[in-house]
Amino acid sequence: MKKKNKIEFNCVKSFPQCIQWNLGDIPSLGIVNGDYLDEMIYAIVNKLCDLSDPLDLSTLSLQCLIDKLDITEPTPRNIQTIFQLLINNDCSLKDLIDNLQDQINDINTSTLVLDLKCLAQFDVYGNPLPYDLKSVLQSLINEVCSLRTEVNYLNVVVVDLQTQINNINVTPYVLPTVNTCISNGRRLDLSSGDIATSLCSLRNATGTEIQLQTAVGNGCSSLNSQFGGLTGWNLSPSNLAQSYSNLQLAFCEVLNRLIAIEQTCCAPSCDKITLGFISSFDSDSRELTLSFTSGAGTFIPSGFVDCGSEFTIKNCVGDTILTSIQSIANDADLIFLLPNGTCIDNLTISIKTKFCLSDTAGNIILTCRDCFSKEIQLVGDCCVLTNPNDEDVTLIYQTTVLA
Repeated sequence: MKKKNKIEFNCVKSFPQCIQWNLGDIPSLGIVNGDYLDEMIYAIVNKLCDLSDPLDLSTLSLQCLIDKLDITEPTPRNIQTIFQLLINNDCSLKDLIDNLQDQINDINTSTLVLDLKCLAQFDVYGNPLPYDLKSVLQSLINEVCSLRTEVNYLNVVVVDLQTQINNINVTPYVLPTVNTCISNGRRLDLSSGDIATSLCSLRNATGTEIQLQTAVGNGCSSLNSQFGGLTGWNLSPSNLAQSYSNLQLAFCEVLNRLIAIEQTCCAPSCDKITLGFISSFDSDSRELTLSFTSGAGTFIPSGFVDCGSEFTIKNCVGDTILTSIQSIANDADLIFLLPNGTCIDNLTISIKTKFCLSDTAGNIILTCRDCFSKEIQLVGDCCVLTNPNDEDVTLIYQTTVLA
C-alpha cells in the first residue's frame, strides 16, 4: 500500500471493535447502521476481492448483434471487444434513426394529394380546407374513436335486445277471431280470405275502377247548366261518390219540379173523373154485367181508387130491387144478380160514386163524390145468325139505351 502523508488529529486511539458506523446503511456492501469498524473493513475487502476476479464472458449471447450488424464474432471475447460491438450497434441504430427522421421530414414537407371522402373538411363557404399528414392522421384517429364509441354502444344495445329476446314468452301465438258483416267469428287468416272473396264479388257487381270511371264520365253534358247552381253540386265529378251525389241532387230537384207541376197545371181534380158502362144480361143466370170501359166513357185518373161507391137498381115500375157497394175501376166488370119475379125489361142504374186520392204515406188528401144514373133496356132472348157462305158478312147492330 502506498504510504500516505500522515495527518495529525487529536484523536483518542481505540480498538476497531469499539468504533460503530452511524451514517446510514450501505446495501451494496452489506453494511448497516451500528456495524463495528472491523466488520465494515471485512465487508469492503470481500467486495474488492469479488470485483478483482476476471469476468466470465463466455456465456454472453452475441448472435443477435452479430446478425444485425452483419459481422463475425469478435475475438478475443473480452470487455473491450464486447463494448466495441455495443458501440458499433449504437452507431448503426443512430444511422437508422437519422434515416427514418429524414424520411419523416420529407413526408411532412411533401404535398399530399388524397381523396379524403368523408374525412374532408370545408370552411363556411364550402371550400376544402388544406391538410397535411398530421391532420389526416388526426382525422383518422378521431374517426376510429368515434366508430369505437358507436360499436361499444351497439354492443350494449345488442346485449339488451338479446336479454329482451331471452325474456320473450315463447307461448305459441294464436290468431284472433274477427267479427264483421262478412266473416263472423272466423279466424283472422280465414276472415282475410272471406274479405277477399267478398271484395271480388263486389267488384264483379259494381265493375272495375276503369269501368266506374267511365260511368262517371258518361254524364249528360247539360247537367251542369241545369243543376250547377244546386248546393253541393260537383261540376267535375271524379269518383263514383261525387257522381252519385250529383244524381241524388238532380233527382230531388226533378222530383220537386214534378210535384210543382202536379200541384199547378196537372193537379188531381174530381172533374177529371168520368163514368160510363156497357151492360149485358144473362137470362139463364140472371146476372147483370156492367163493363166500365174507356169506350163507354170511363176514365179514372191515376191515383184515384174507389173507396165505396153505392149502386141502386130499380125495376120498370120504379121499385128498388137491389142495392150494393162495389168498387169501380178502369176496365172493371161488375156483376149483379137480379132477383126473380120482377120486371127487368127496363132498369134504372143509380150510382153514388166515392173516389179517394191518397199521398205516399197513405193519408187521404182528396175525396170525390158524385151521383150517376142511367136507364138500360134488357133483351132476354138472343137470336143465332148463320152464314151459309164462305164470304165475309158485316153485322151492324144497335143497342137501345133509354136516357
